[in-house]
Formats: sequence, C-alpha cells, structure tokens
Amino acid sequence: MPLNPQVKAEVIKNIIKYEKKINHFYLDSQGYVTTGVGHMIKNKQAATLLPMNKVVNNQPGPPATPLEKQKEFETIAKQKRNYKAEWYKQFTTLIIKDVEITRQLDKHMDSFYRELCYSI
Repeated sequence: MPLNPQVKAEVIKNIIKYEKKINHFYLDSQGYVTTGVGHMIKNKQAATLLPMNKVVNNQPGPPATPLEKQKEFETIAKQKRNYKAEWYKQFTTLIIKDVEITRQLDKHMDSFYRELCYSI
C-alpha cells in the first residue's frame, strides 16, 4: 500500500520542524557529519556524491569539486561536538540547495515507509 501523500507531507513537515533544514555540513549530537534534515554523511567519499555548490555572495555559486567536498567534510569532522547546527556554518564554504535537501528527505521517507511495511 503506498504512503498517503497527505500523511507523508505532514510527517515531513514535522520532521523539518524538529530537525530543521540545514544547507551546510554540521556535526549531529553523536558527532557525525550531517547535512539537510538529519542526513548523515558516512565518510568523505560519500560527501563527494552530494550535489554541493560553492557559496558566492551568500548564494549558491558554481558546483563544488569532489576534493572541495572532501576537505569541507574533514574540516567539519574536526570541530567540537554539541553545538547547534548553525554554529558550524562559520567553518563552511559549500552548501546544498534546498531542492536537494527535499529530494534527500523524500528518499528517506520512502525508504522508512518500505522498511515499516516489510517489518509488519
């Protein structure tokens, strides 16, 4: 049975309300590099797969290179833990666009729903 679109929209709205949408790398409460709405990045190689952009005049600029993404991942991974996600912005030069954050969240929701359906 497919996930009801209204239910999905409401769940996403509440996840964003409690998790927030963060368009740069930050450390989550466990010290993992994360972006978007709680999207953990496993390692610097995984970071290269994200469609990120350089920040130019506080706006998305040209696409970031794989090396730039890896360096940014390493920079954030070295920071102190237990700060609010916004605090890590001072160490970042790359962002992920809102449309990509939404795509990630939608993909996570579909995956969670499939897992729930198969575990019943």
